[in-house]
Amino acid sequence: MRGALVASLVLLGACAGTPTGATLESSAAPADLADLVLVDMNGRQHPVQAEWSAGRSVVLVFWQTWCLSCEREAASVVAAAKARPDLAFFGVVPGTDDDVNDFEVLAKVEQQGMTYPQIRDRDLSLTETFDVQGTPTLLVIGPDGKVSFRGHEVPEDWLAR
Repeated sequence: MRGALVASLVLLGACAGTPTGATLESSAAPADLADLVLVDMNGRQHPVQAEWSAGRSVVLVFWQTWCLSCEREAASVVAAAKARPDLAFFGVVPGTDDDVNDFEVLAKVEQQGMTYPQIRDRDLSLTETFDVQGTPTLLVIGPDGKVSFRGHEVPEDWLAR
């Protein structure tokens, strides 16, 4: 994890992400993550601690509207979100209002059938906290507050998450 916030987000060309980019981690989430409240595009608040208290891992799916890899991965993520109600899925779209158009985000959400909440990371705080360097990037954070998975596609074995 980065100690300091970085002013810019580096997005890898063509949303680079390969299956070999998946890693298992046991690193602790930032100490203040337990106090994190995600606010979706409808203004609804989602306290991360409430998900953990209910025994659910939190899945953060970083994506972009222009990302072809994100579009290809969307069906797998949507299927996983429907099949695993014990996991709390959240889409995260990084970028300022100058870089990302909310209408395009909402159109992609509808087109792809994403039923899980979408978070706009306008200040890149989530992106920087988790050192996300490209999209798609999926993070699974367990009720213990540790990142158990980081990868560019849905893990084959969700049961271990």
